[in-house]
Amino acid sequence: MAPNSGMIKDLAIPWLFQELVIAAKTGTVVCGLDKTVKKVYMAKGEIIFASSSLIEDRLGESMVRTNAITREQRDKSLNAALQQGKKLGALLIENELITPKQLVAGVKHQVRQITASIFNLYGGFYIFDESPLPDIIPIRLDTWKLIADSIQNVAWDVVRRVFPASVLKTAVQAADTTSYPIHNVTLDRDQRVMLSLIDGTKSIGTLCNSSGLGDFNALKAIYVLLAAKMARLCESSSAESSGH
Repeated sequence: MAPNSGMIKDLAIPWLFQELVIAAKTGTVVCGLDKTVKKVYMAKGEIIFASSSLIEDRLGESMVRTNAITREQRDKSLNAALQQGKKLGALLIENELITPKQLVAGVKHQVRQITASIFNLYGGFYIFDESPLPDIIPIRLDTWKLIADSIQNVAWDVVRRVFPASVLKTAVQAADTTSYPIHNVTLDRDQRVMLSLIDGTKSIGTLCNSSGLGDFNALKAIYVLLAAKMARLCESSSAESSGH
């Protein structure tokens, strides 16, 4: 179980989100690294909004990257929004630069991107704050799919940090399929191959060597299986004594 606060390392973030969904928690996941603070708002276990202190995570920047608006339209609208005390999205609709449907799509994309970026943090801190949520307009998302996609797209640097040399000697055990929190996770070929090799005795290093996938693909596959709780590290590994 991931505690409600701690340092961002190992599998704390993917496990934390899964536990919050299962427990149908309401509150805010706050993650900080250096001067960056990102927040994911949850209501009854569903992700409903996200925010970030980074300029590149703001709605205007996100909509420029998806070609929903131009940089010139963003700049003019931001200036007008500040002068008139309005939100950017409302002003974009008012000036007929986007439709309400496009705004909803843009906010959903922004929330997905911010949430996924939290899964790529390593270091810094996280807190789950159960204080009442701020006044926000909730966005409907497929929370389990968002978590599964964020796990699948985690950066190699995070995977590498999760598996230092000392962990490579640890054996991995497959989980009971009825206990999978994310039932709609779709495994790719590498992940299916790795899952078929896990028997509770082979170490992570041995699994990588015997899979034929190469260290990068093999470790990424093991990371996904552990993060999705489809496998777990054995507490007392028998890998070394059994000769694997």
